[in-house]
Amino acid sequence: MELTQAQLDQFDCDGFLRFERLFTADEVGLLKAEIARTSSANSDAIIRERTGSIRTVYRSHEPDGPTFSPAFHRLVSTPRFLRPAQQVLRDDELYVFHCKSNIKTAIDGTVWMWHQDYGYWQHDGVPRDTMATFLVKSQICCNSGSSIA
Repeated sequence: MELTQAQLDQFDCDGFLRFERLFTADEVGLLKAEIARTSSANSDAIIRERTGSIRTVYRSHEPDGPTFSPAFHRLVSTPRFLRPAQQVLRDDELYVFHCKSNIKTAIDGTVWMWHQDYGYWQHDGVPRDTMATFLVKSQICCNSGSSIA
């Protein structure tokens, strides 16, 4: 996927881009199934709510981890995912440093406060703040129970 000059200009102006339905419902379904599968690992790569429900699954793209998912491993290198970030940051050598899935469980899930992670990434060896966040959002409608990707 290559961004147009208009999209690059929009990013430079707004600081973000939004793509509706960049991934199919089947692709999002596969990622959700992989989160469910990998979240049973007994690992510090799994963060739980006080109630025991899953809050975050880390390292799904890393082949050597307990939460490894072939689907997430493929996702982080697909041109639909990686190429736009390389373009907006003007860096063809850009790579995925960190992969995590945040799950907001209905009723008992705690709030996600707005924050900036770069302060933490500095301690993980990231030398500069030239980063992008790529969010794949999926939710379940409360009224109908149908999936929205």
